Amino acid sequence: MILLHQDTGWVRDHAGRASAFDSVRLTASLRRAAQHIGLADWWQAEPVAEAVRRAVLELCPQRTIGMDELTRVIVEILQMLGYNEVAQAYRQRRQYAAIQLDQLDAQLELGFFHRLDSALQIVADTELQYVELRGLRGCVMQLRGARHWGGQCRRQADEIVNHVRQRVAQQRPVRAEALRLTVME
Repeated sequence: MILLHQDTGWVRDHAGRASAFDSVRLTASLRRAAQHIGLADWWQAEPVAEAVRRAVLELCPQRTIGMDELTRVIVEILQMLGYNEVAQAYRQRRQYAAIQLDQLDAQLELGFFHRLDSALQIVADTELQYVELRGLRGCVMQLRGARHWGGQCRRQADEIVNHVRQRVAQQRPVRAEALRLTVME
C-alpha cells in the first residue's frame, strides 16, 4: 500500500528524531509478542497495526507520537480488543535489551566506542529495566590484539564498563526506573 503524505504518521524516538510510522515493523513486533505467548501465526497483527496507525493520525497533534506514548496506545488497543496476554507480552518486550560487545567490530578503539554509544541509546527508553552486555572478554581481546588475558586487557575491560556506566547516567531519563546492568565476559 502506498500512503499519501497526509496518511503518514510520525514516531519521535528518545533522541528527538522523527521517522515515518512503519506498519510492517509494528506487525512483525506484534507477531513476535504473540509467538512469545504461544500464538504461532497471529493473524490479527496486521489489523491491529493499522488501527494503531489510524489512532496516531487521528489523535495526535501533527500526526506525531513519542515512543513511550506509542507503546501505551498499542497496549490500550490490544486490551480494548481483548488481547490482554498479547498486550502484556508486547509491553514486556522493551524491558530487556542485550548488547553483543564482541560484534561491534572492535578493530579500532575509537570506532568501537562510537558504535557502543549508538547501541547504548536504548537506555533512554523509560520502560527498559535490564541491559546485558555480552562478549566483553572477546571484545577486549580484539581491541588489544591480545592472545592472552593480562593486566592491559583488564584495564581495557574496566574502561569499557566505566564508559557504559557514564553513558547510562547521562542518557537515562530522571523519570525512568532504575536500570540493572549486567556484564558477561
